[in-house]
Amino acid sequence: MLIAPFLVAAEGVFKQFDSVGIAHKVFVPFEAYVHSLTGERFADYDASLRLPLLDRPGLIIHDRRDREVPWEKGARFAKLWPGARLFTTDGLGHNRLIDHSSVIDEVMKFLAPDIQSATPDVPER
Repeated sequence: MLIAPFLVAAEGVFKQFDSVGIAHKVFVPFEAYVHSLTGERFADYDASLRLPLLDRPGLIIHDRRDREVPWEKGARFAKLWPGARLFTTDGLGHNRLIDHSSVIDEVMKFLAPDIQSATPDVPER
């Protein structure tokens, strides 16, 4: 189960760089430093190469109006993962969907399909 996933780890790094004003040219030495510590490169975490090999069910949750990670990234993630299903919200953005009742219900249906509804009837915030 993933919420608003990036397919390529480096995209997330660039997004973080942008959020704190770090120039993209810093990526090469940053990756070299991370590689010296871990032996891994960001390309090693390119999900698009591994997703087609997964043999487990998955739930991808993404909002159409997510301004942090475009909805198309989550849709592509779900398409590449043979057992995944995409649950789309509209208007919750990137942060508000985490505790929205529709998302909680969908997660509970995924984790325990025999349960009808996990959330009580409470007004939305």
